[in-house]
Amino acid sequence: MSAIDRGHVSSLSSHCTKTAVPIITLLTDFGTSDSYVAQMKGVLLTACSTCQLIDITHQIPPQDILSGSRILAEAALRFPPGTIHIAVVDPGVGTDRPIIAVALAGHQFVLPDNGLLSHLLSQHPLDCAVQVTNVPLAQPSISCTFHGRDIIAPAAAHLALGGKLSDLGPATQRLHRCQLPTPERLSDGIGWHCPIIAVDHYGNLALGSCQELLSQIRQSLRVEVETACSVRQPAIVVDTYGQQAAGQLIMLVDSQCRLELAQVNGSALKLLKVKSGDFMKIWPVLGICP
Repeated sequence: MSAIDRGHVSSLSSHCTKTAVPIITLLTDFGTSDSYVAQMKGVLLTACSTCQLIDITHQIPPQDILSGSRILAEAALRFPPGTIHIAVVDPGVGTDRPIIAVALAGHQFVLPDNGLLSHLLSQHPLDCAVQVTNVPLAQPSISCTFHGRDIIAPAAAHLALGGKLSDLGPATQRLHRCQLPTPERLSDGIGWHCPIIAVDHYGNLALGSCQELLSQIRQSLRVEVETACSVRQPAIVVDTYGQQAAGQLIMLVDSQCRLELAQVNGSALKLLKVKSGDFMKIWPVLGICP
């Protein structure tokens, strides 16, 4: 790793508008009981003492790249243009998997090239990407098991100081993408086979969806749902939770524009005995809602 070229520090990337105070977000699967997150923040603040550090989450299930990709896509672009995002869900740490720095939708991302950008790349075109091979602010000794601290955080700090993406390594276009779970039609031509892509704090189930299915749900009074552990049962289609009584199973389009199955004042997770990654069958009962 080379020493920083001070001439680059004031050069701003042409792909990204900088915020007045550099904002760096962090998303990891580290949890909060160990010192790993604090070590990364210490590196960032030592290199760029003026940056504002924001935690997206550190509770991504261990090694769950798809969950990390989904939550990164949900949160990242809510921040001001010019924000720098660090994501570390990295089961391949220390191997030959690349680390990349990316400009996309007015934001910058530093992360392993293992699919963590899959959801964002499905929604937004890539502006620029480099493979991180030169980190001017890299730690003197690089651990094979903690690239987040020793390579990714210093690379993000370099960007926060005004450094360019191109300082970090050669351009690349071949980014790894994970296959995103989507619903499929059942053989009856009416129902759908839907993946449960997330379970939130309340036990609400977020389902993989598509425009055709969303359109059908919006025209439905109710749906019939079935899981491997539950019999076929109805769910009322609503706009929000308070439109039905406590205990009622409901379906709605959530704040992320996904299908959601919920139990009013309860947990659809516990009621239906499912988990994230399971599949369920859904049959819309078409009819114009009053």
